[in-house]
Amino acid sequence: MSAVTTQEIQEIIRKYKSGQTMAAIAREHYLSGATVRKVLVRNNIAIRSRNKPPGWWQMVINDYNAGKDLESMARVYGFKHVSSLKAAISKKRHEGHCIRRPKKESNK
Repeated sequence: MSAVTTQEIQEIIRKYKSGQTMAAIAREHYLSGATVRKVLVRNNIAIRSRNKPPGWWQMVINDYNAGKDLESMARVYGFKHVSSLKAAISKKRHEGHCIRRPKKESNK
């Protein structure tokens, strides 16, 4: 592990606990991701899972079918853009999941 000062260790821990990813912290401190991970593990910080919880897609599908706002859904479920959420939903629809088609807006 490269020479990481006590002050840097405290800052890495603070940033990770506030929700930043290990990759983002590594870029900011000019460290490797492995070094950041070692710092966190050696200081007994629980590493967040990168996997989605079981049933995650069903929650996305249920919210979409209920007509929830796409911008808020993208933010809640971790999509970078609404377009990536739409593409993922379209892919799931083509895989055979029961997902409603978007309603066309009528000009009244």
